[in-house]
Amino acid sequence: MHTAAVVVAWMLGEATFNMENPITGAKWSITYTADINMDGTYDGNTPSTGITGDSIKDKNLFCLISPLSFSCGNTTPALLAASDRVTILGTKSGGGTAFVHHASAADGTLYRMSSKYVTGTSKNGATYDIDQGVEPHVRISKPANFYNVEKINTLVTSLN
Repeated sequence: MHTAAVVVAWMLGEATFNMENPITGAKWSITYTADINMDGTYDGNTPSTGITGDSIKDKNLFCLISPLSFSCGNTTPALLAASDRVTILGTKSGGGTAFVHHASAADGTLYRMSSKYVTGTSKNGATYDIDQGVEPHVRISKPANFYNVEKINTLVTSLN
């Protein structure tokens, strides 16, 4: 989830995760920003790296998804799609967005499992579950084209 937060914050300027407990109905959110250029401040300029700040939100952004995009690989494009600033390409993502719950047994055995908390997107105060996957804005129906840089470049160029 931390990597998803950094990627989304880099692309959008900030990443807001909306969560809900489906049993109690409790809702909360957390917003991340990221010091991508590692200059010690969020906003920075590091001309020597070619990065002019901590976000690329002013660029034309795209995200490629497939049924193999699961869990955080589903959360990331869901947050990007909800922003209405990133074009999602590919086929519907694989879904899954529950946080991992860390627990231990009485004998000290550690284990991890999906938690009850559901991640979603929020609009006008309502939380929308993203567990079922993300539909792309532009469908790529031929799987071989996912790995064809020329085809992806042609597609992206045609959208601009």
